[in-house]
Amino acid sequence: MQFFLPSRKTLSALYQASNVELPEGGAPLYESFAWTAQLGNALAAMDSQELSRVFKSPIVIWGITGSFSGAGVFIQVSHLHKGNKRTWYSNPRPLDSVAGPGSNPFLLVPTYAIAAGDTIQVEAKSVDRAAAQNVEIVLYANEVSA
Repeated sequence: MQFFLPSRKTLSALYQASNVELPEGGAPLYESFAWTAQLGNALAAMDSQELSRVFKSPIVIWGITGSFSGAGVFIQVSHLHKGNKRTWYSNPRPLDSVAGPGSNPFLLVPTYAIAAGDTIQVEAKSVDRAAAQNVEIVLYANEVSA
């Protein structure tokens, strides 16, 4: 199986992950973490909120995208495995520095493996002092077939 992902070189270049980076087979998975007015949980001014997902099957995360509607958002992604918590960043990072726009995901090299039953938590912190923000973070992954 071949996976074609956008490259950072030019708009027309394509990145092809090797078999070492992504597993053979498995369905693509796009896991969205959203704080929006439509969902009733928009990120208020200077607020911090977390969303969590438990994965039923093993996956490999290979990319991340994000968007926000205000002055700025900082994020922290945490992986919980058998009671141990591992954060992706040493401290919360600006969303636009660790995630690509929807058309060009930021590629995780190396890819990040999640076991069945593990939890991913995404925490978003608003730096907008005046208004609520709509924020969405999407993890691009592939399920690992058994």
